[in-house]
Amino acid sequence: MWHGHFTGNLSVLNNTSSAVDFIMDGGADMSGSFTQQGGGLYIQGHPVVHAVSSEAVAAALRKQGDNSVLTRPVSFTQKDWESRTFSIGQLKLKEASFSLSRNATLTGDIDADNATMVLEVTRCIWI
Repeated sequence: MWHGHFTGNLSVLNNTSSAVDFIMDGGADMSGSFTQQGGGLYIQGHPVVHAVSSEAVAAALRKQGDNSVLTRPVSFTQKDWESRTFSIGQLKLKEASFSLSRNATLTGDIDADNATMVLEVTRCIWI
């Protein structure tokens, strides 16, 4: 999983086997190309990271009726996500699968060669 941000005039090649997925949730503002050859590419937003307490503290507060204390910074069920923008000069997909998931926007040209694309995926997310 790549939490970083690709920026500038660069080109990225991710050449992998069909069993490997690459997940980006940081963002991109690049004028070059991003090539995914094989495997899966997922572009998504990122869940908001929350402050946490220990399980002992959370359990003590739950006994007093306070269920607001979290023990994990992110979860699959949380409703608050940060949106991410991916501006890529050219997205090249070769024998790969691509999914544009929740809270992500993609701009740029797409060149798909023997590839599958699913846009606006909400059920397949990574944290």
